[in-house]
Amino acid sequence: MLLTASFMADFTTNLRAKAVKSYEARLRNLWWTKVASQTQSQTKREILGWLVNNGALSIDVSDGSTEFEDAVMNSFEFTHDFENKGLSLFESDFEDLDGQGINAATKFVTDLAAQFAYEPQRRLAKAMLANPVCYDGQTFFHASAHPVSGRAGDTSMGTYGNIIASKPIDVSVSIDVARTNLGAAIAAASAIKGPDGSPRNLQPTALLVPGALSTRALDLVGAKFLNATDHTPVAGAWNLGLPLVASELGAAFGGSDTTYYLVMTDPATDDFGGFVWSTRKDFAIRYPSLSDSTYQEQNLLKWVARGRHAIVPGHPYALIRVTG
Repeated sequence: MLLTASFMADFTTNLRAKAVKSYEARLRNLWWTKVASQTQSQTKREILGWLVNNGALSIDVSDGSTEFEDAVMNSFEFTHDFENKGLSLFESDFEDLDGQGINAATKFVTDLAAQFAYEPQRRLAKAMLANPVCYDGQTFFHASAHPVSGRAGDTSMGTYGNIIASKPIDVSVSIDVARTNLGAAIAAASAIKGPDGSPRNLQPTALLVPGALSTRALDLVGAKFLNATDHTPVAGAWNLGLPLVASELGAAFGGSDTTYYLVMTDPATDDFGGFVWSTRKDFAIRYPSLSDSTYQEQNLLKWVARGRHAIVPGHPYALIRVTG
């Protein structure tokens, strides 16, 4: 078989279609979009900022005057990582009739497309287990030392934690105890104080569990699907929906089979969540052409995959770790 421009054009069209199919198939059942916010960046170094709402109403019965406060802006800076991978094949790999060149290129493209879809979740799970330092100078998951102000070292407004200990929901406790523990964890997370001294009014939006907790979690928050009659109040009261199963957070991958997470949302703001997936350059595959210099000079065909992204810790109060 002779390698022609017409053949390469048809082959590339076919590969693109397979890449889309592989990408879309891998998107199914991913949980990361429920945990991390997404943002598009135009610079190598990005700054995310938000206003601190410390404006509690001032009660003054004397003259009705208005108290003014300066707006306080918090921010943090991060850089985007480069992701690269390539495949090189000689012209002879295609012209030989054993099909190895076609098979290798097809596998490279379809595997990479699936990796593109999964990469945000892989990096988010890795970051959650690594527990990086966040914008307030503390490790993201901390039991008590996050400044309410959000500013490193500033404890004038108090502190809070996003680790809730000893609230197991696994089979070491009964279903009723598990239900009580989950409710207590949600109540504690919802009571986290804001800069104005009042509760942030955080609302749980998802229960994130390792694979080992998936059945028990379903029994707790999805009991109505199991014909249970006495376990539905947790699901009904908190609108958690079905649990998100994150096998990447289990013991087999360096996490825990009894630790679970509450994804929380502040109804008053939509800036960002517990983590942020920032895209500087979308994942893309560059397909070869017979007019490429590497082909004309070396008889090499090159497929190159590239992207630029960052996974960075956001608001600690938006993601709560609960230990068993």
